[in-house]
Amino acid sequence: MSGPVLGIDVSGPGGGAALLREGRETRLAPLTPGVARGRDLLPRIRDLLQEERIALFALDGIACGVGPGSFTGIRIAIATAATLAYAARLPVSAVCSLDGIAAGTPPQPGRSWSPSMPGGAGSSAPATGAGRMAARNASAPAPT
Repeated sequence: MSGPVLGIDVSGPGGGAALLREGRETRLAPLTPGVARGRDLLPRIRDLLQEERIALFALDGIACGVGPGSFTGIRIAIATAATLAYAARLPVSAVCSLDGIAAGTPPQPGRSWSPSMPGGAGSSAPATGAGRMAARNASAPAPT
């Protein structure tokens, strides 16, 4: 990977977009929890790319969080990622949202956790398979 990748995930209460370079988040454009994600996601992506002076066509690809999480949020993220990827002829990759949380959490020796997302009726969705393997040591619960 030589250029930046646009990451999109709105499967949780807020979500947003981020620019990733060499697998590390370099700039985040969060959405405010409770806002109209379908209305606000694309303008946040536009602003993010403009602020970083990166054309959509200059991206190496788009990574899209596909849950677990809000069905509507996941559909918004997939539709946005697919549309942008089609328009710019970019590859798009589906990423487990829990893997994204795990990958973005700095390790701390001696502490471990497995990311999960709140579910309905007091339940939670734990990382499974690759999500557990991607879980890294951390000093605090996964960011939401």
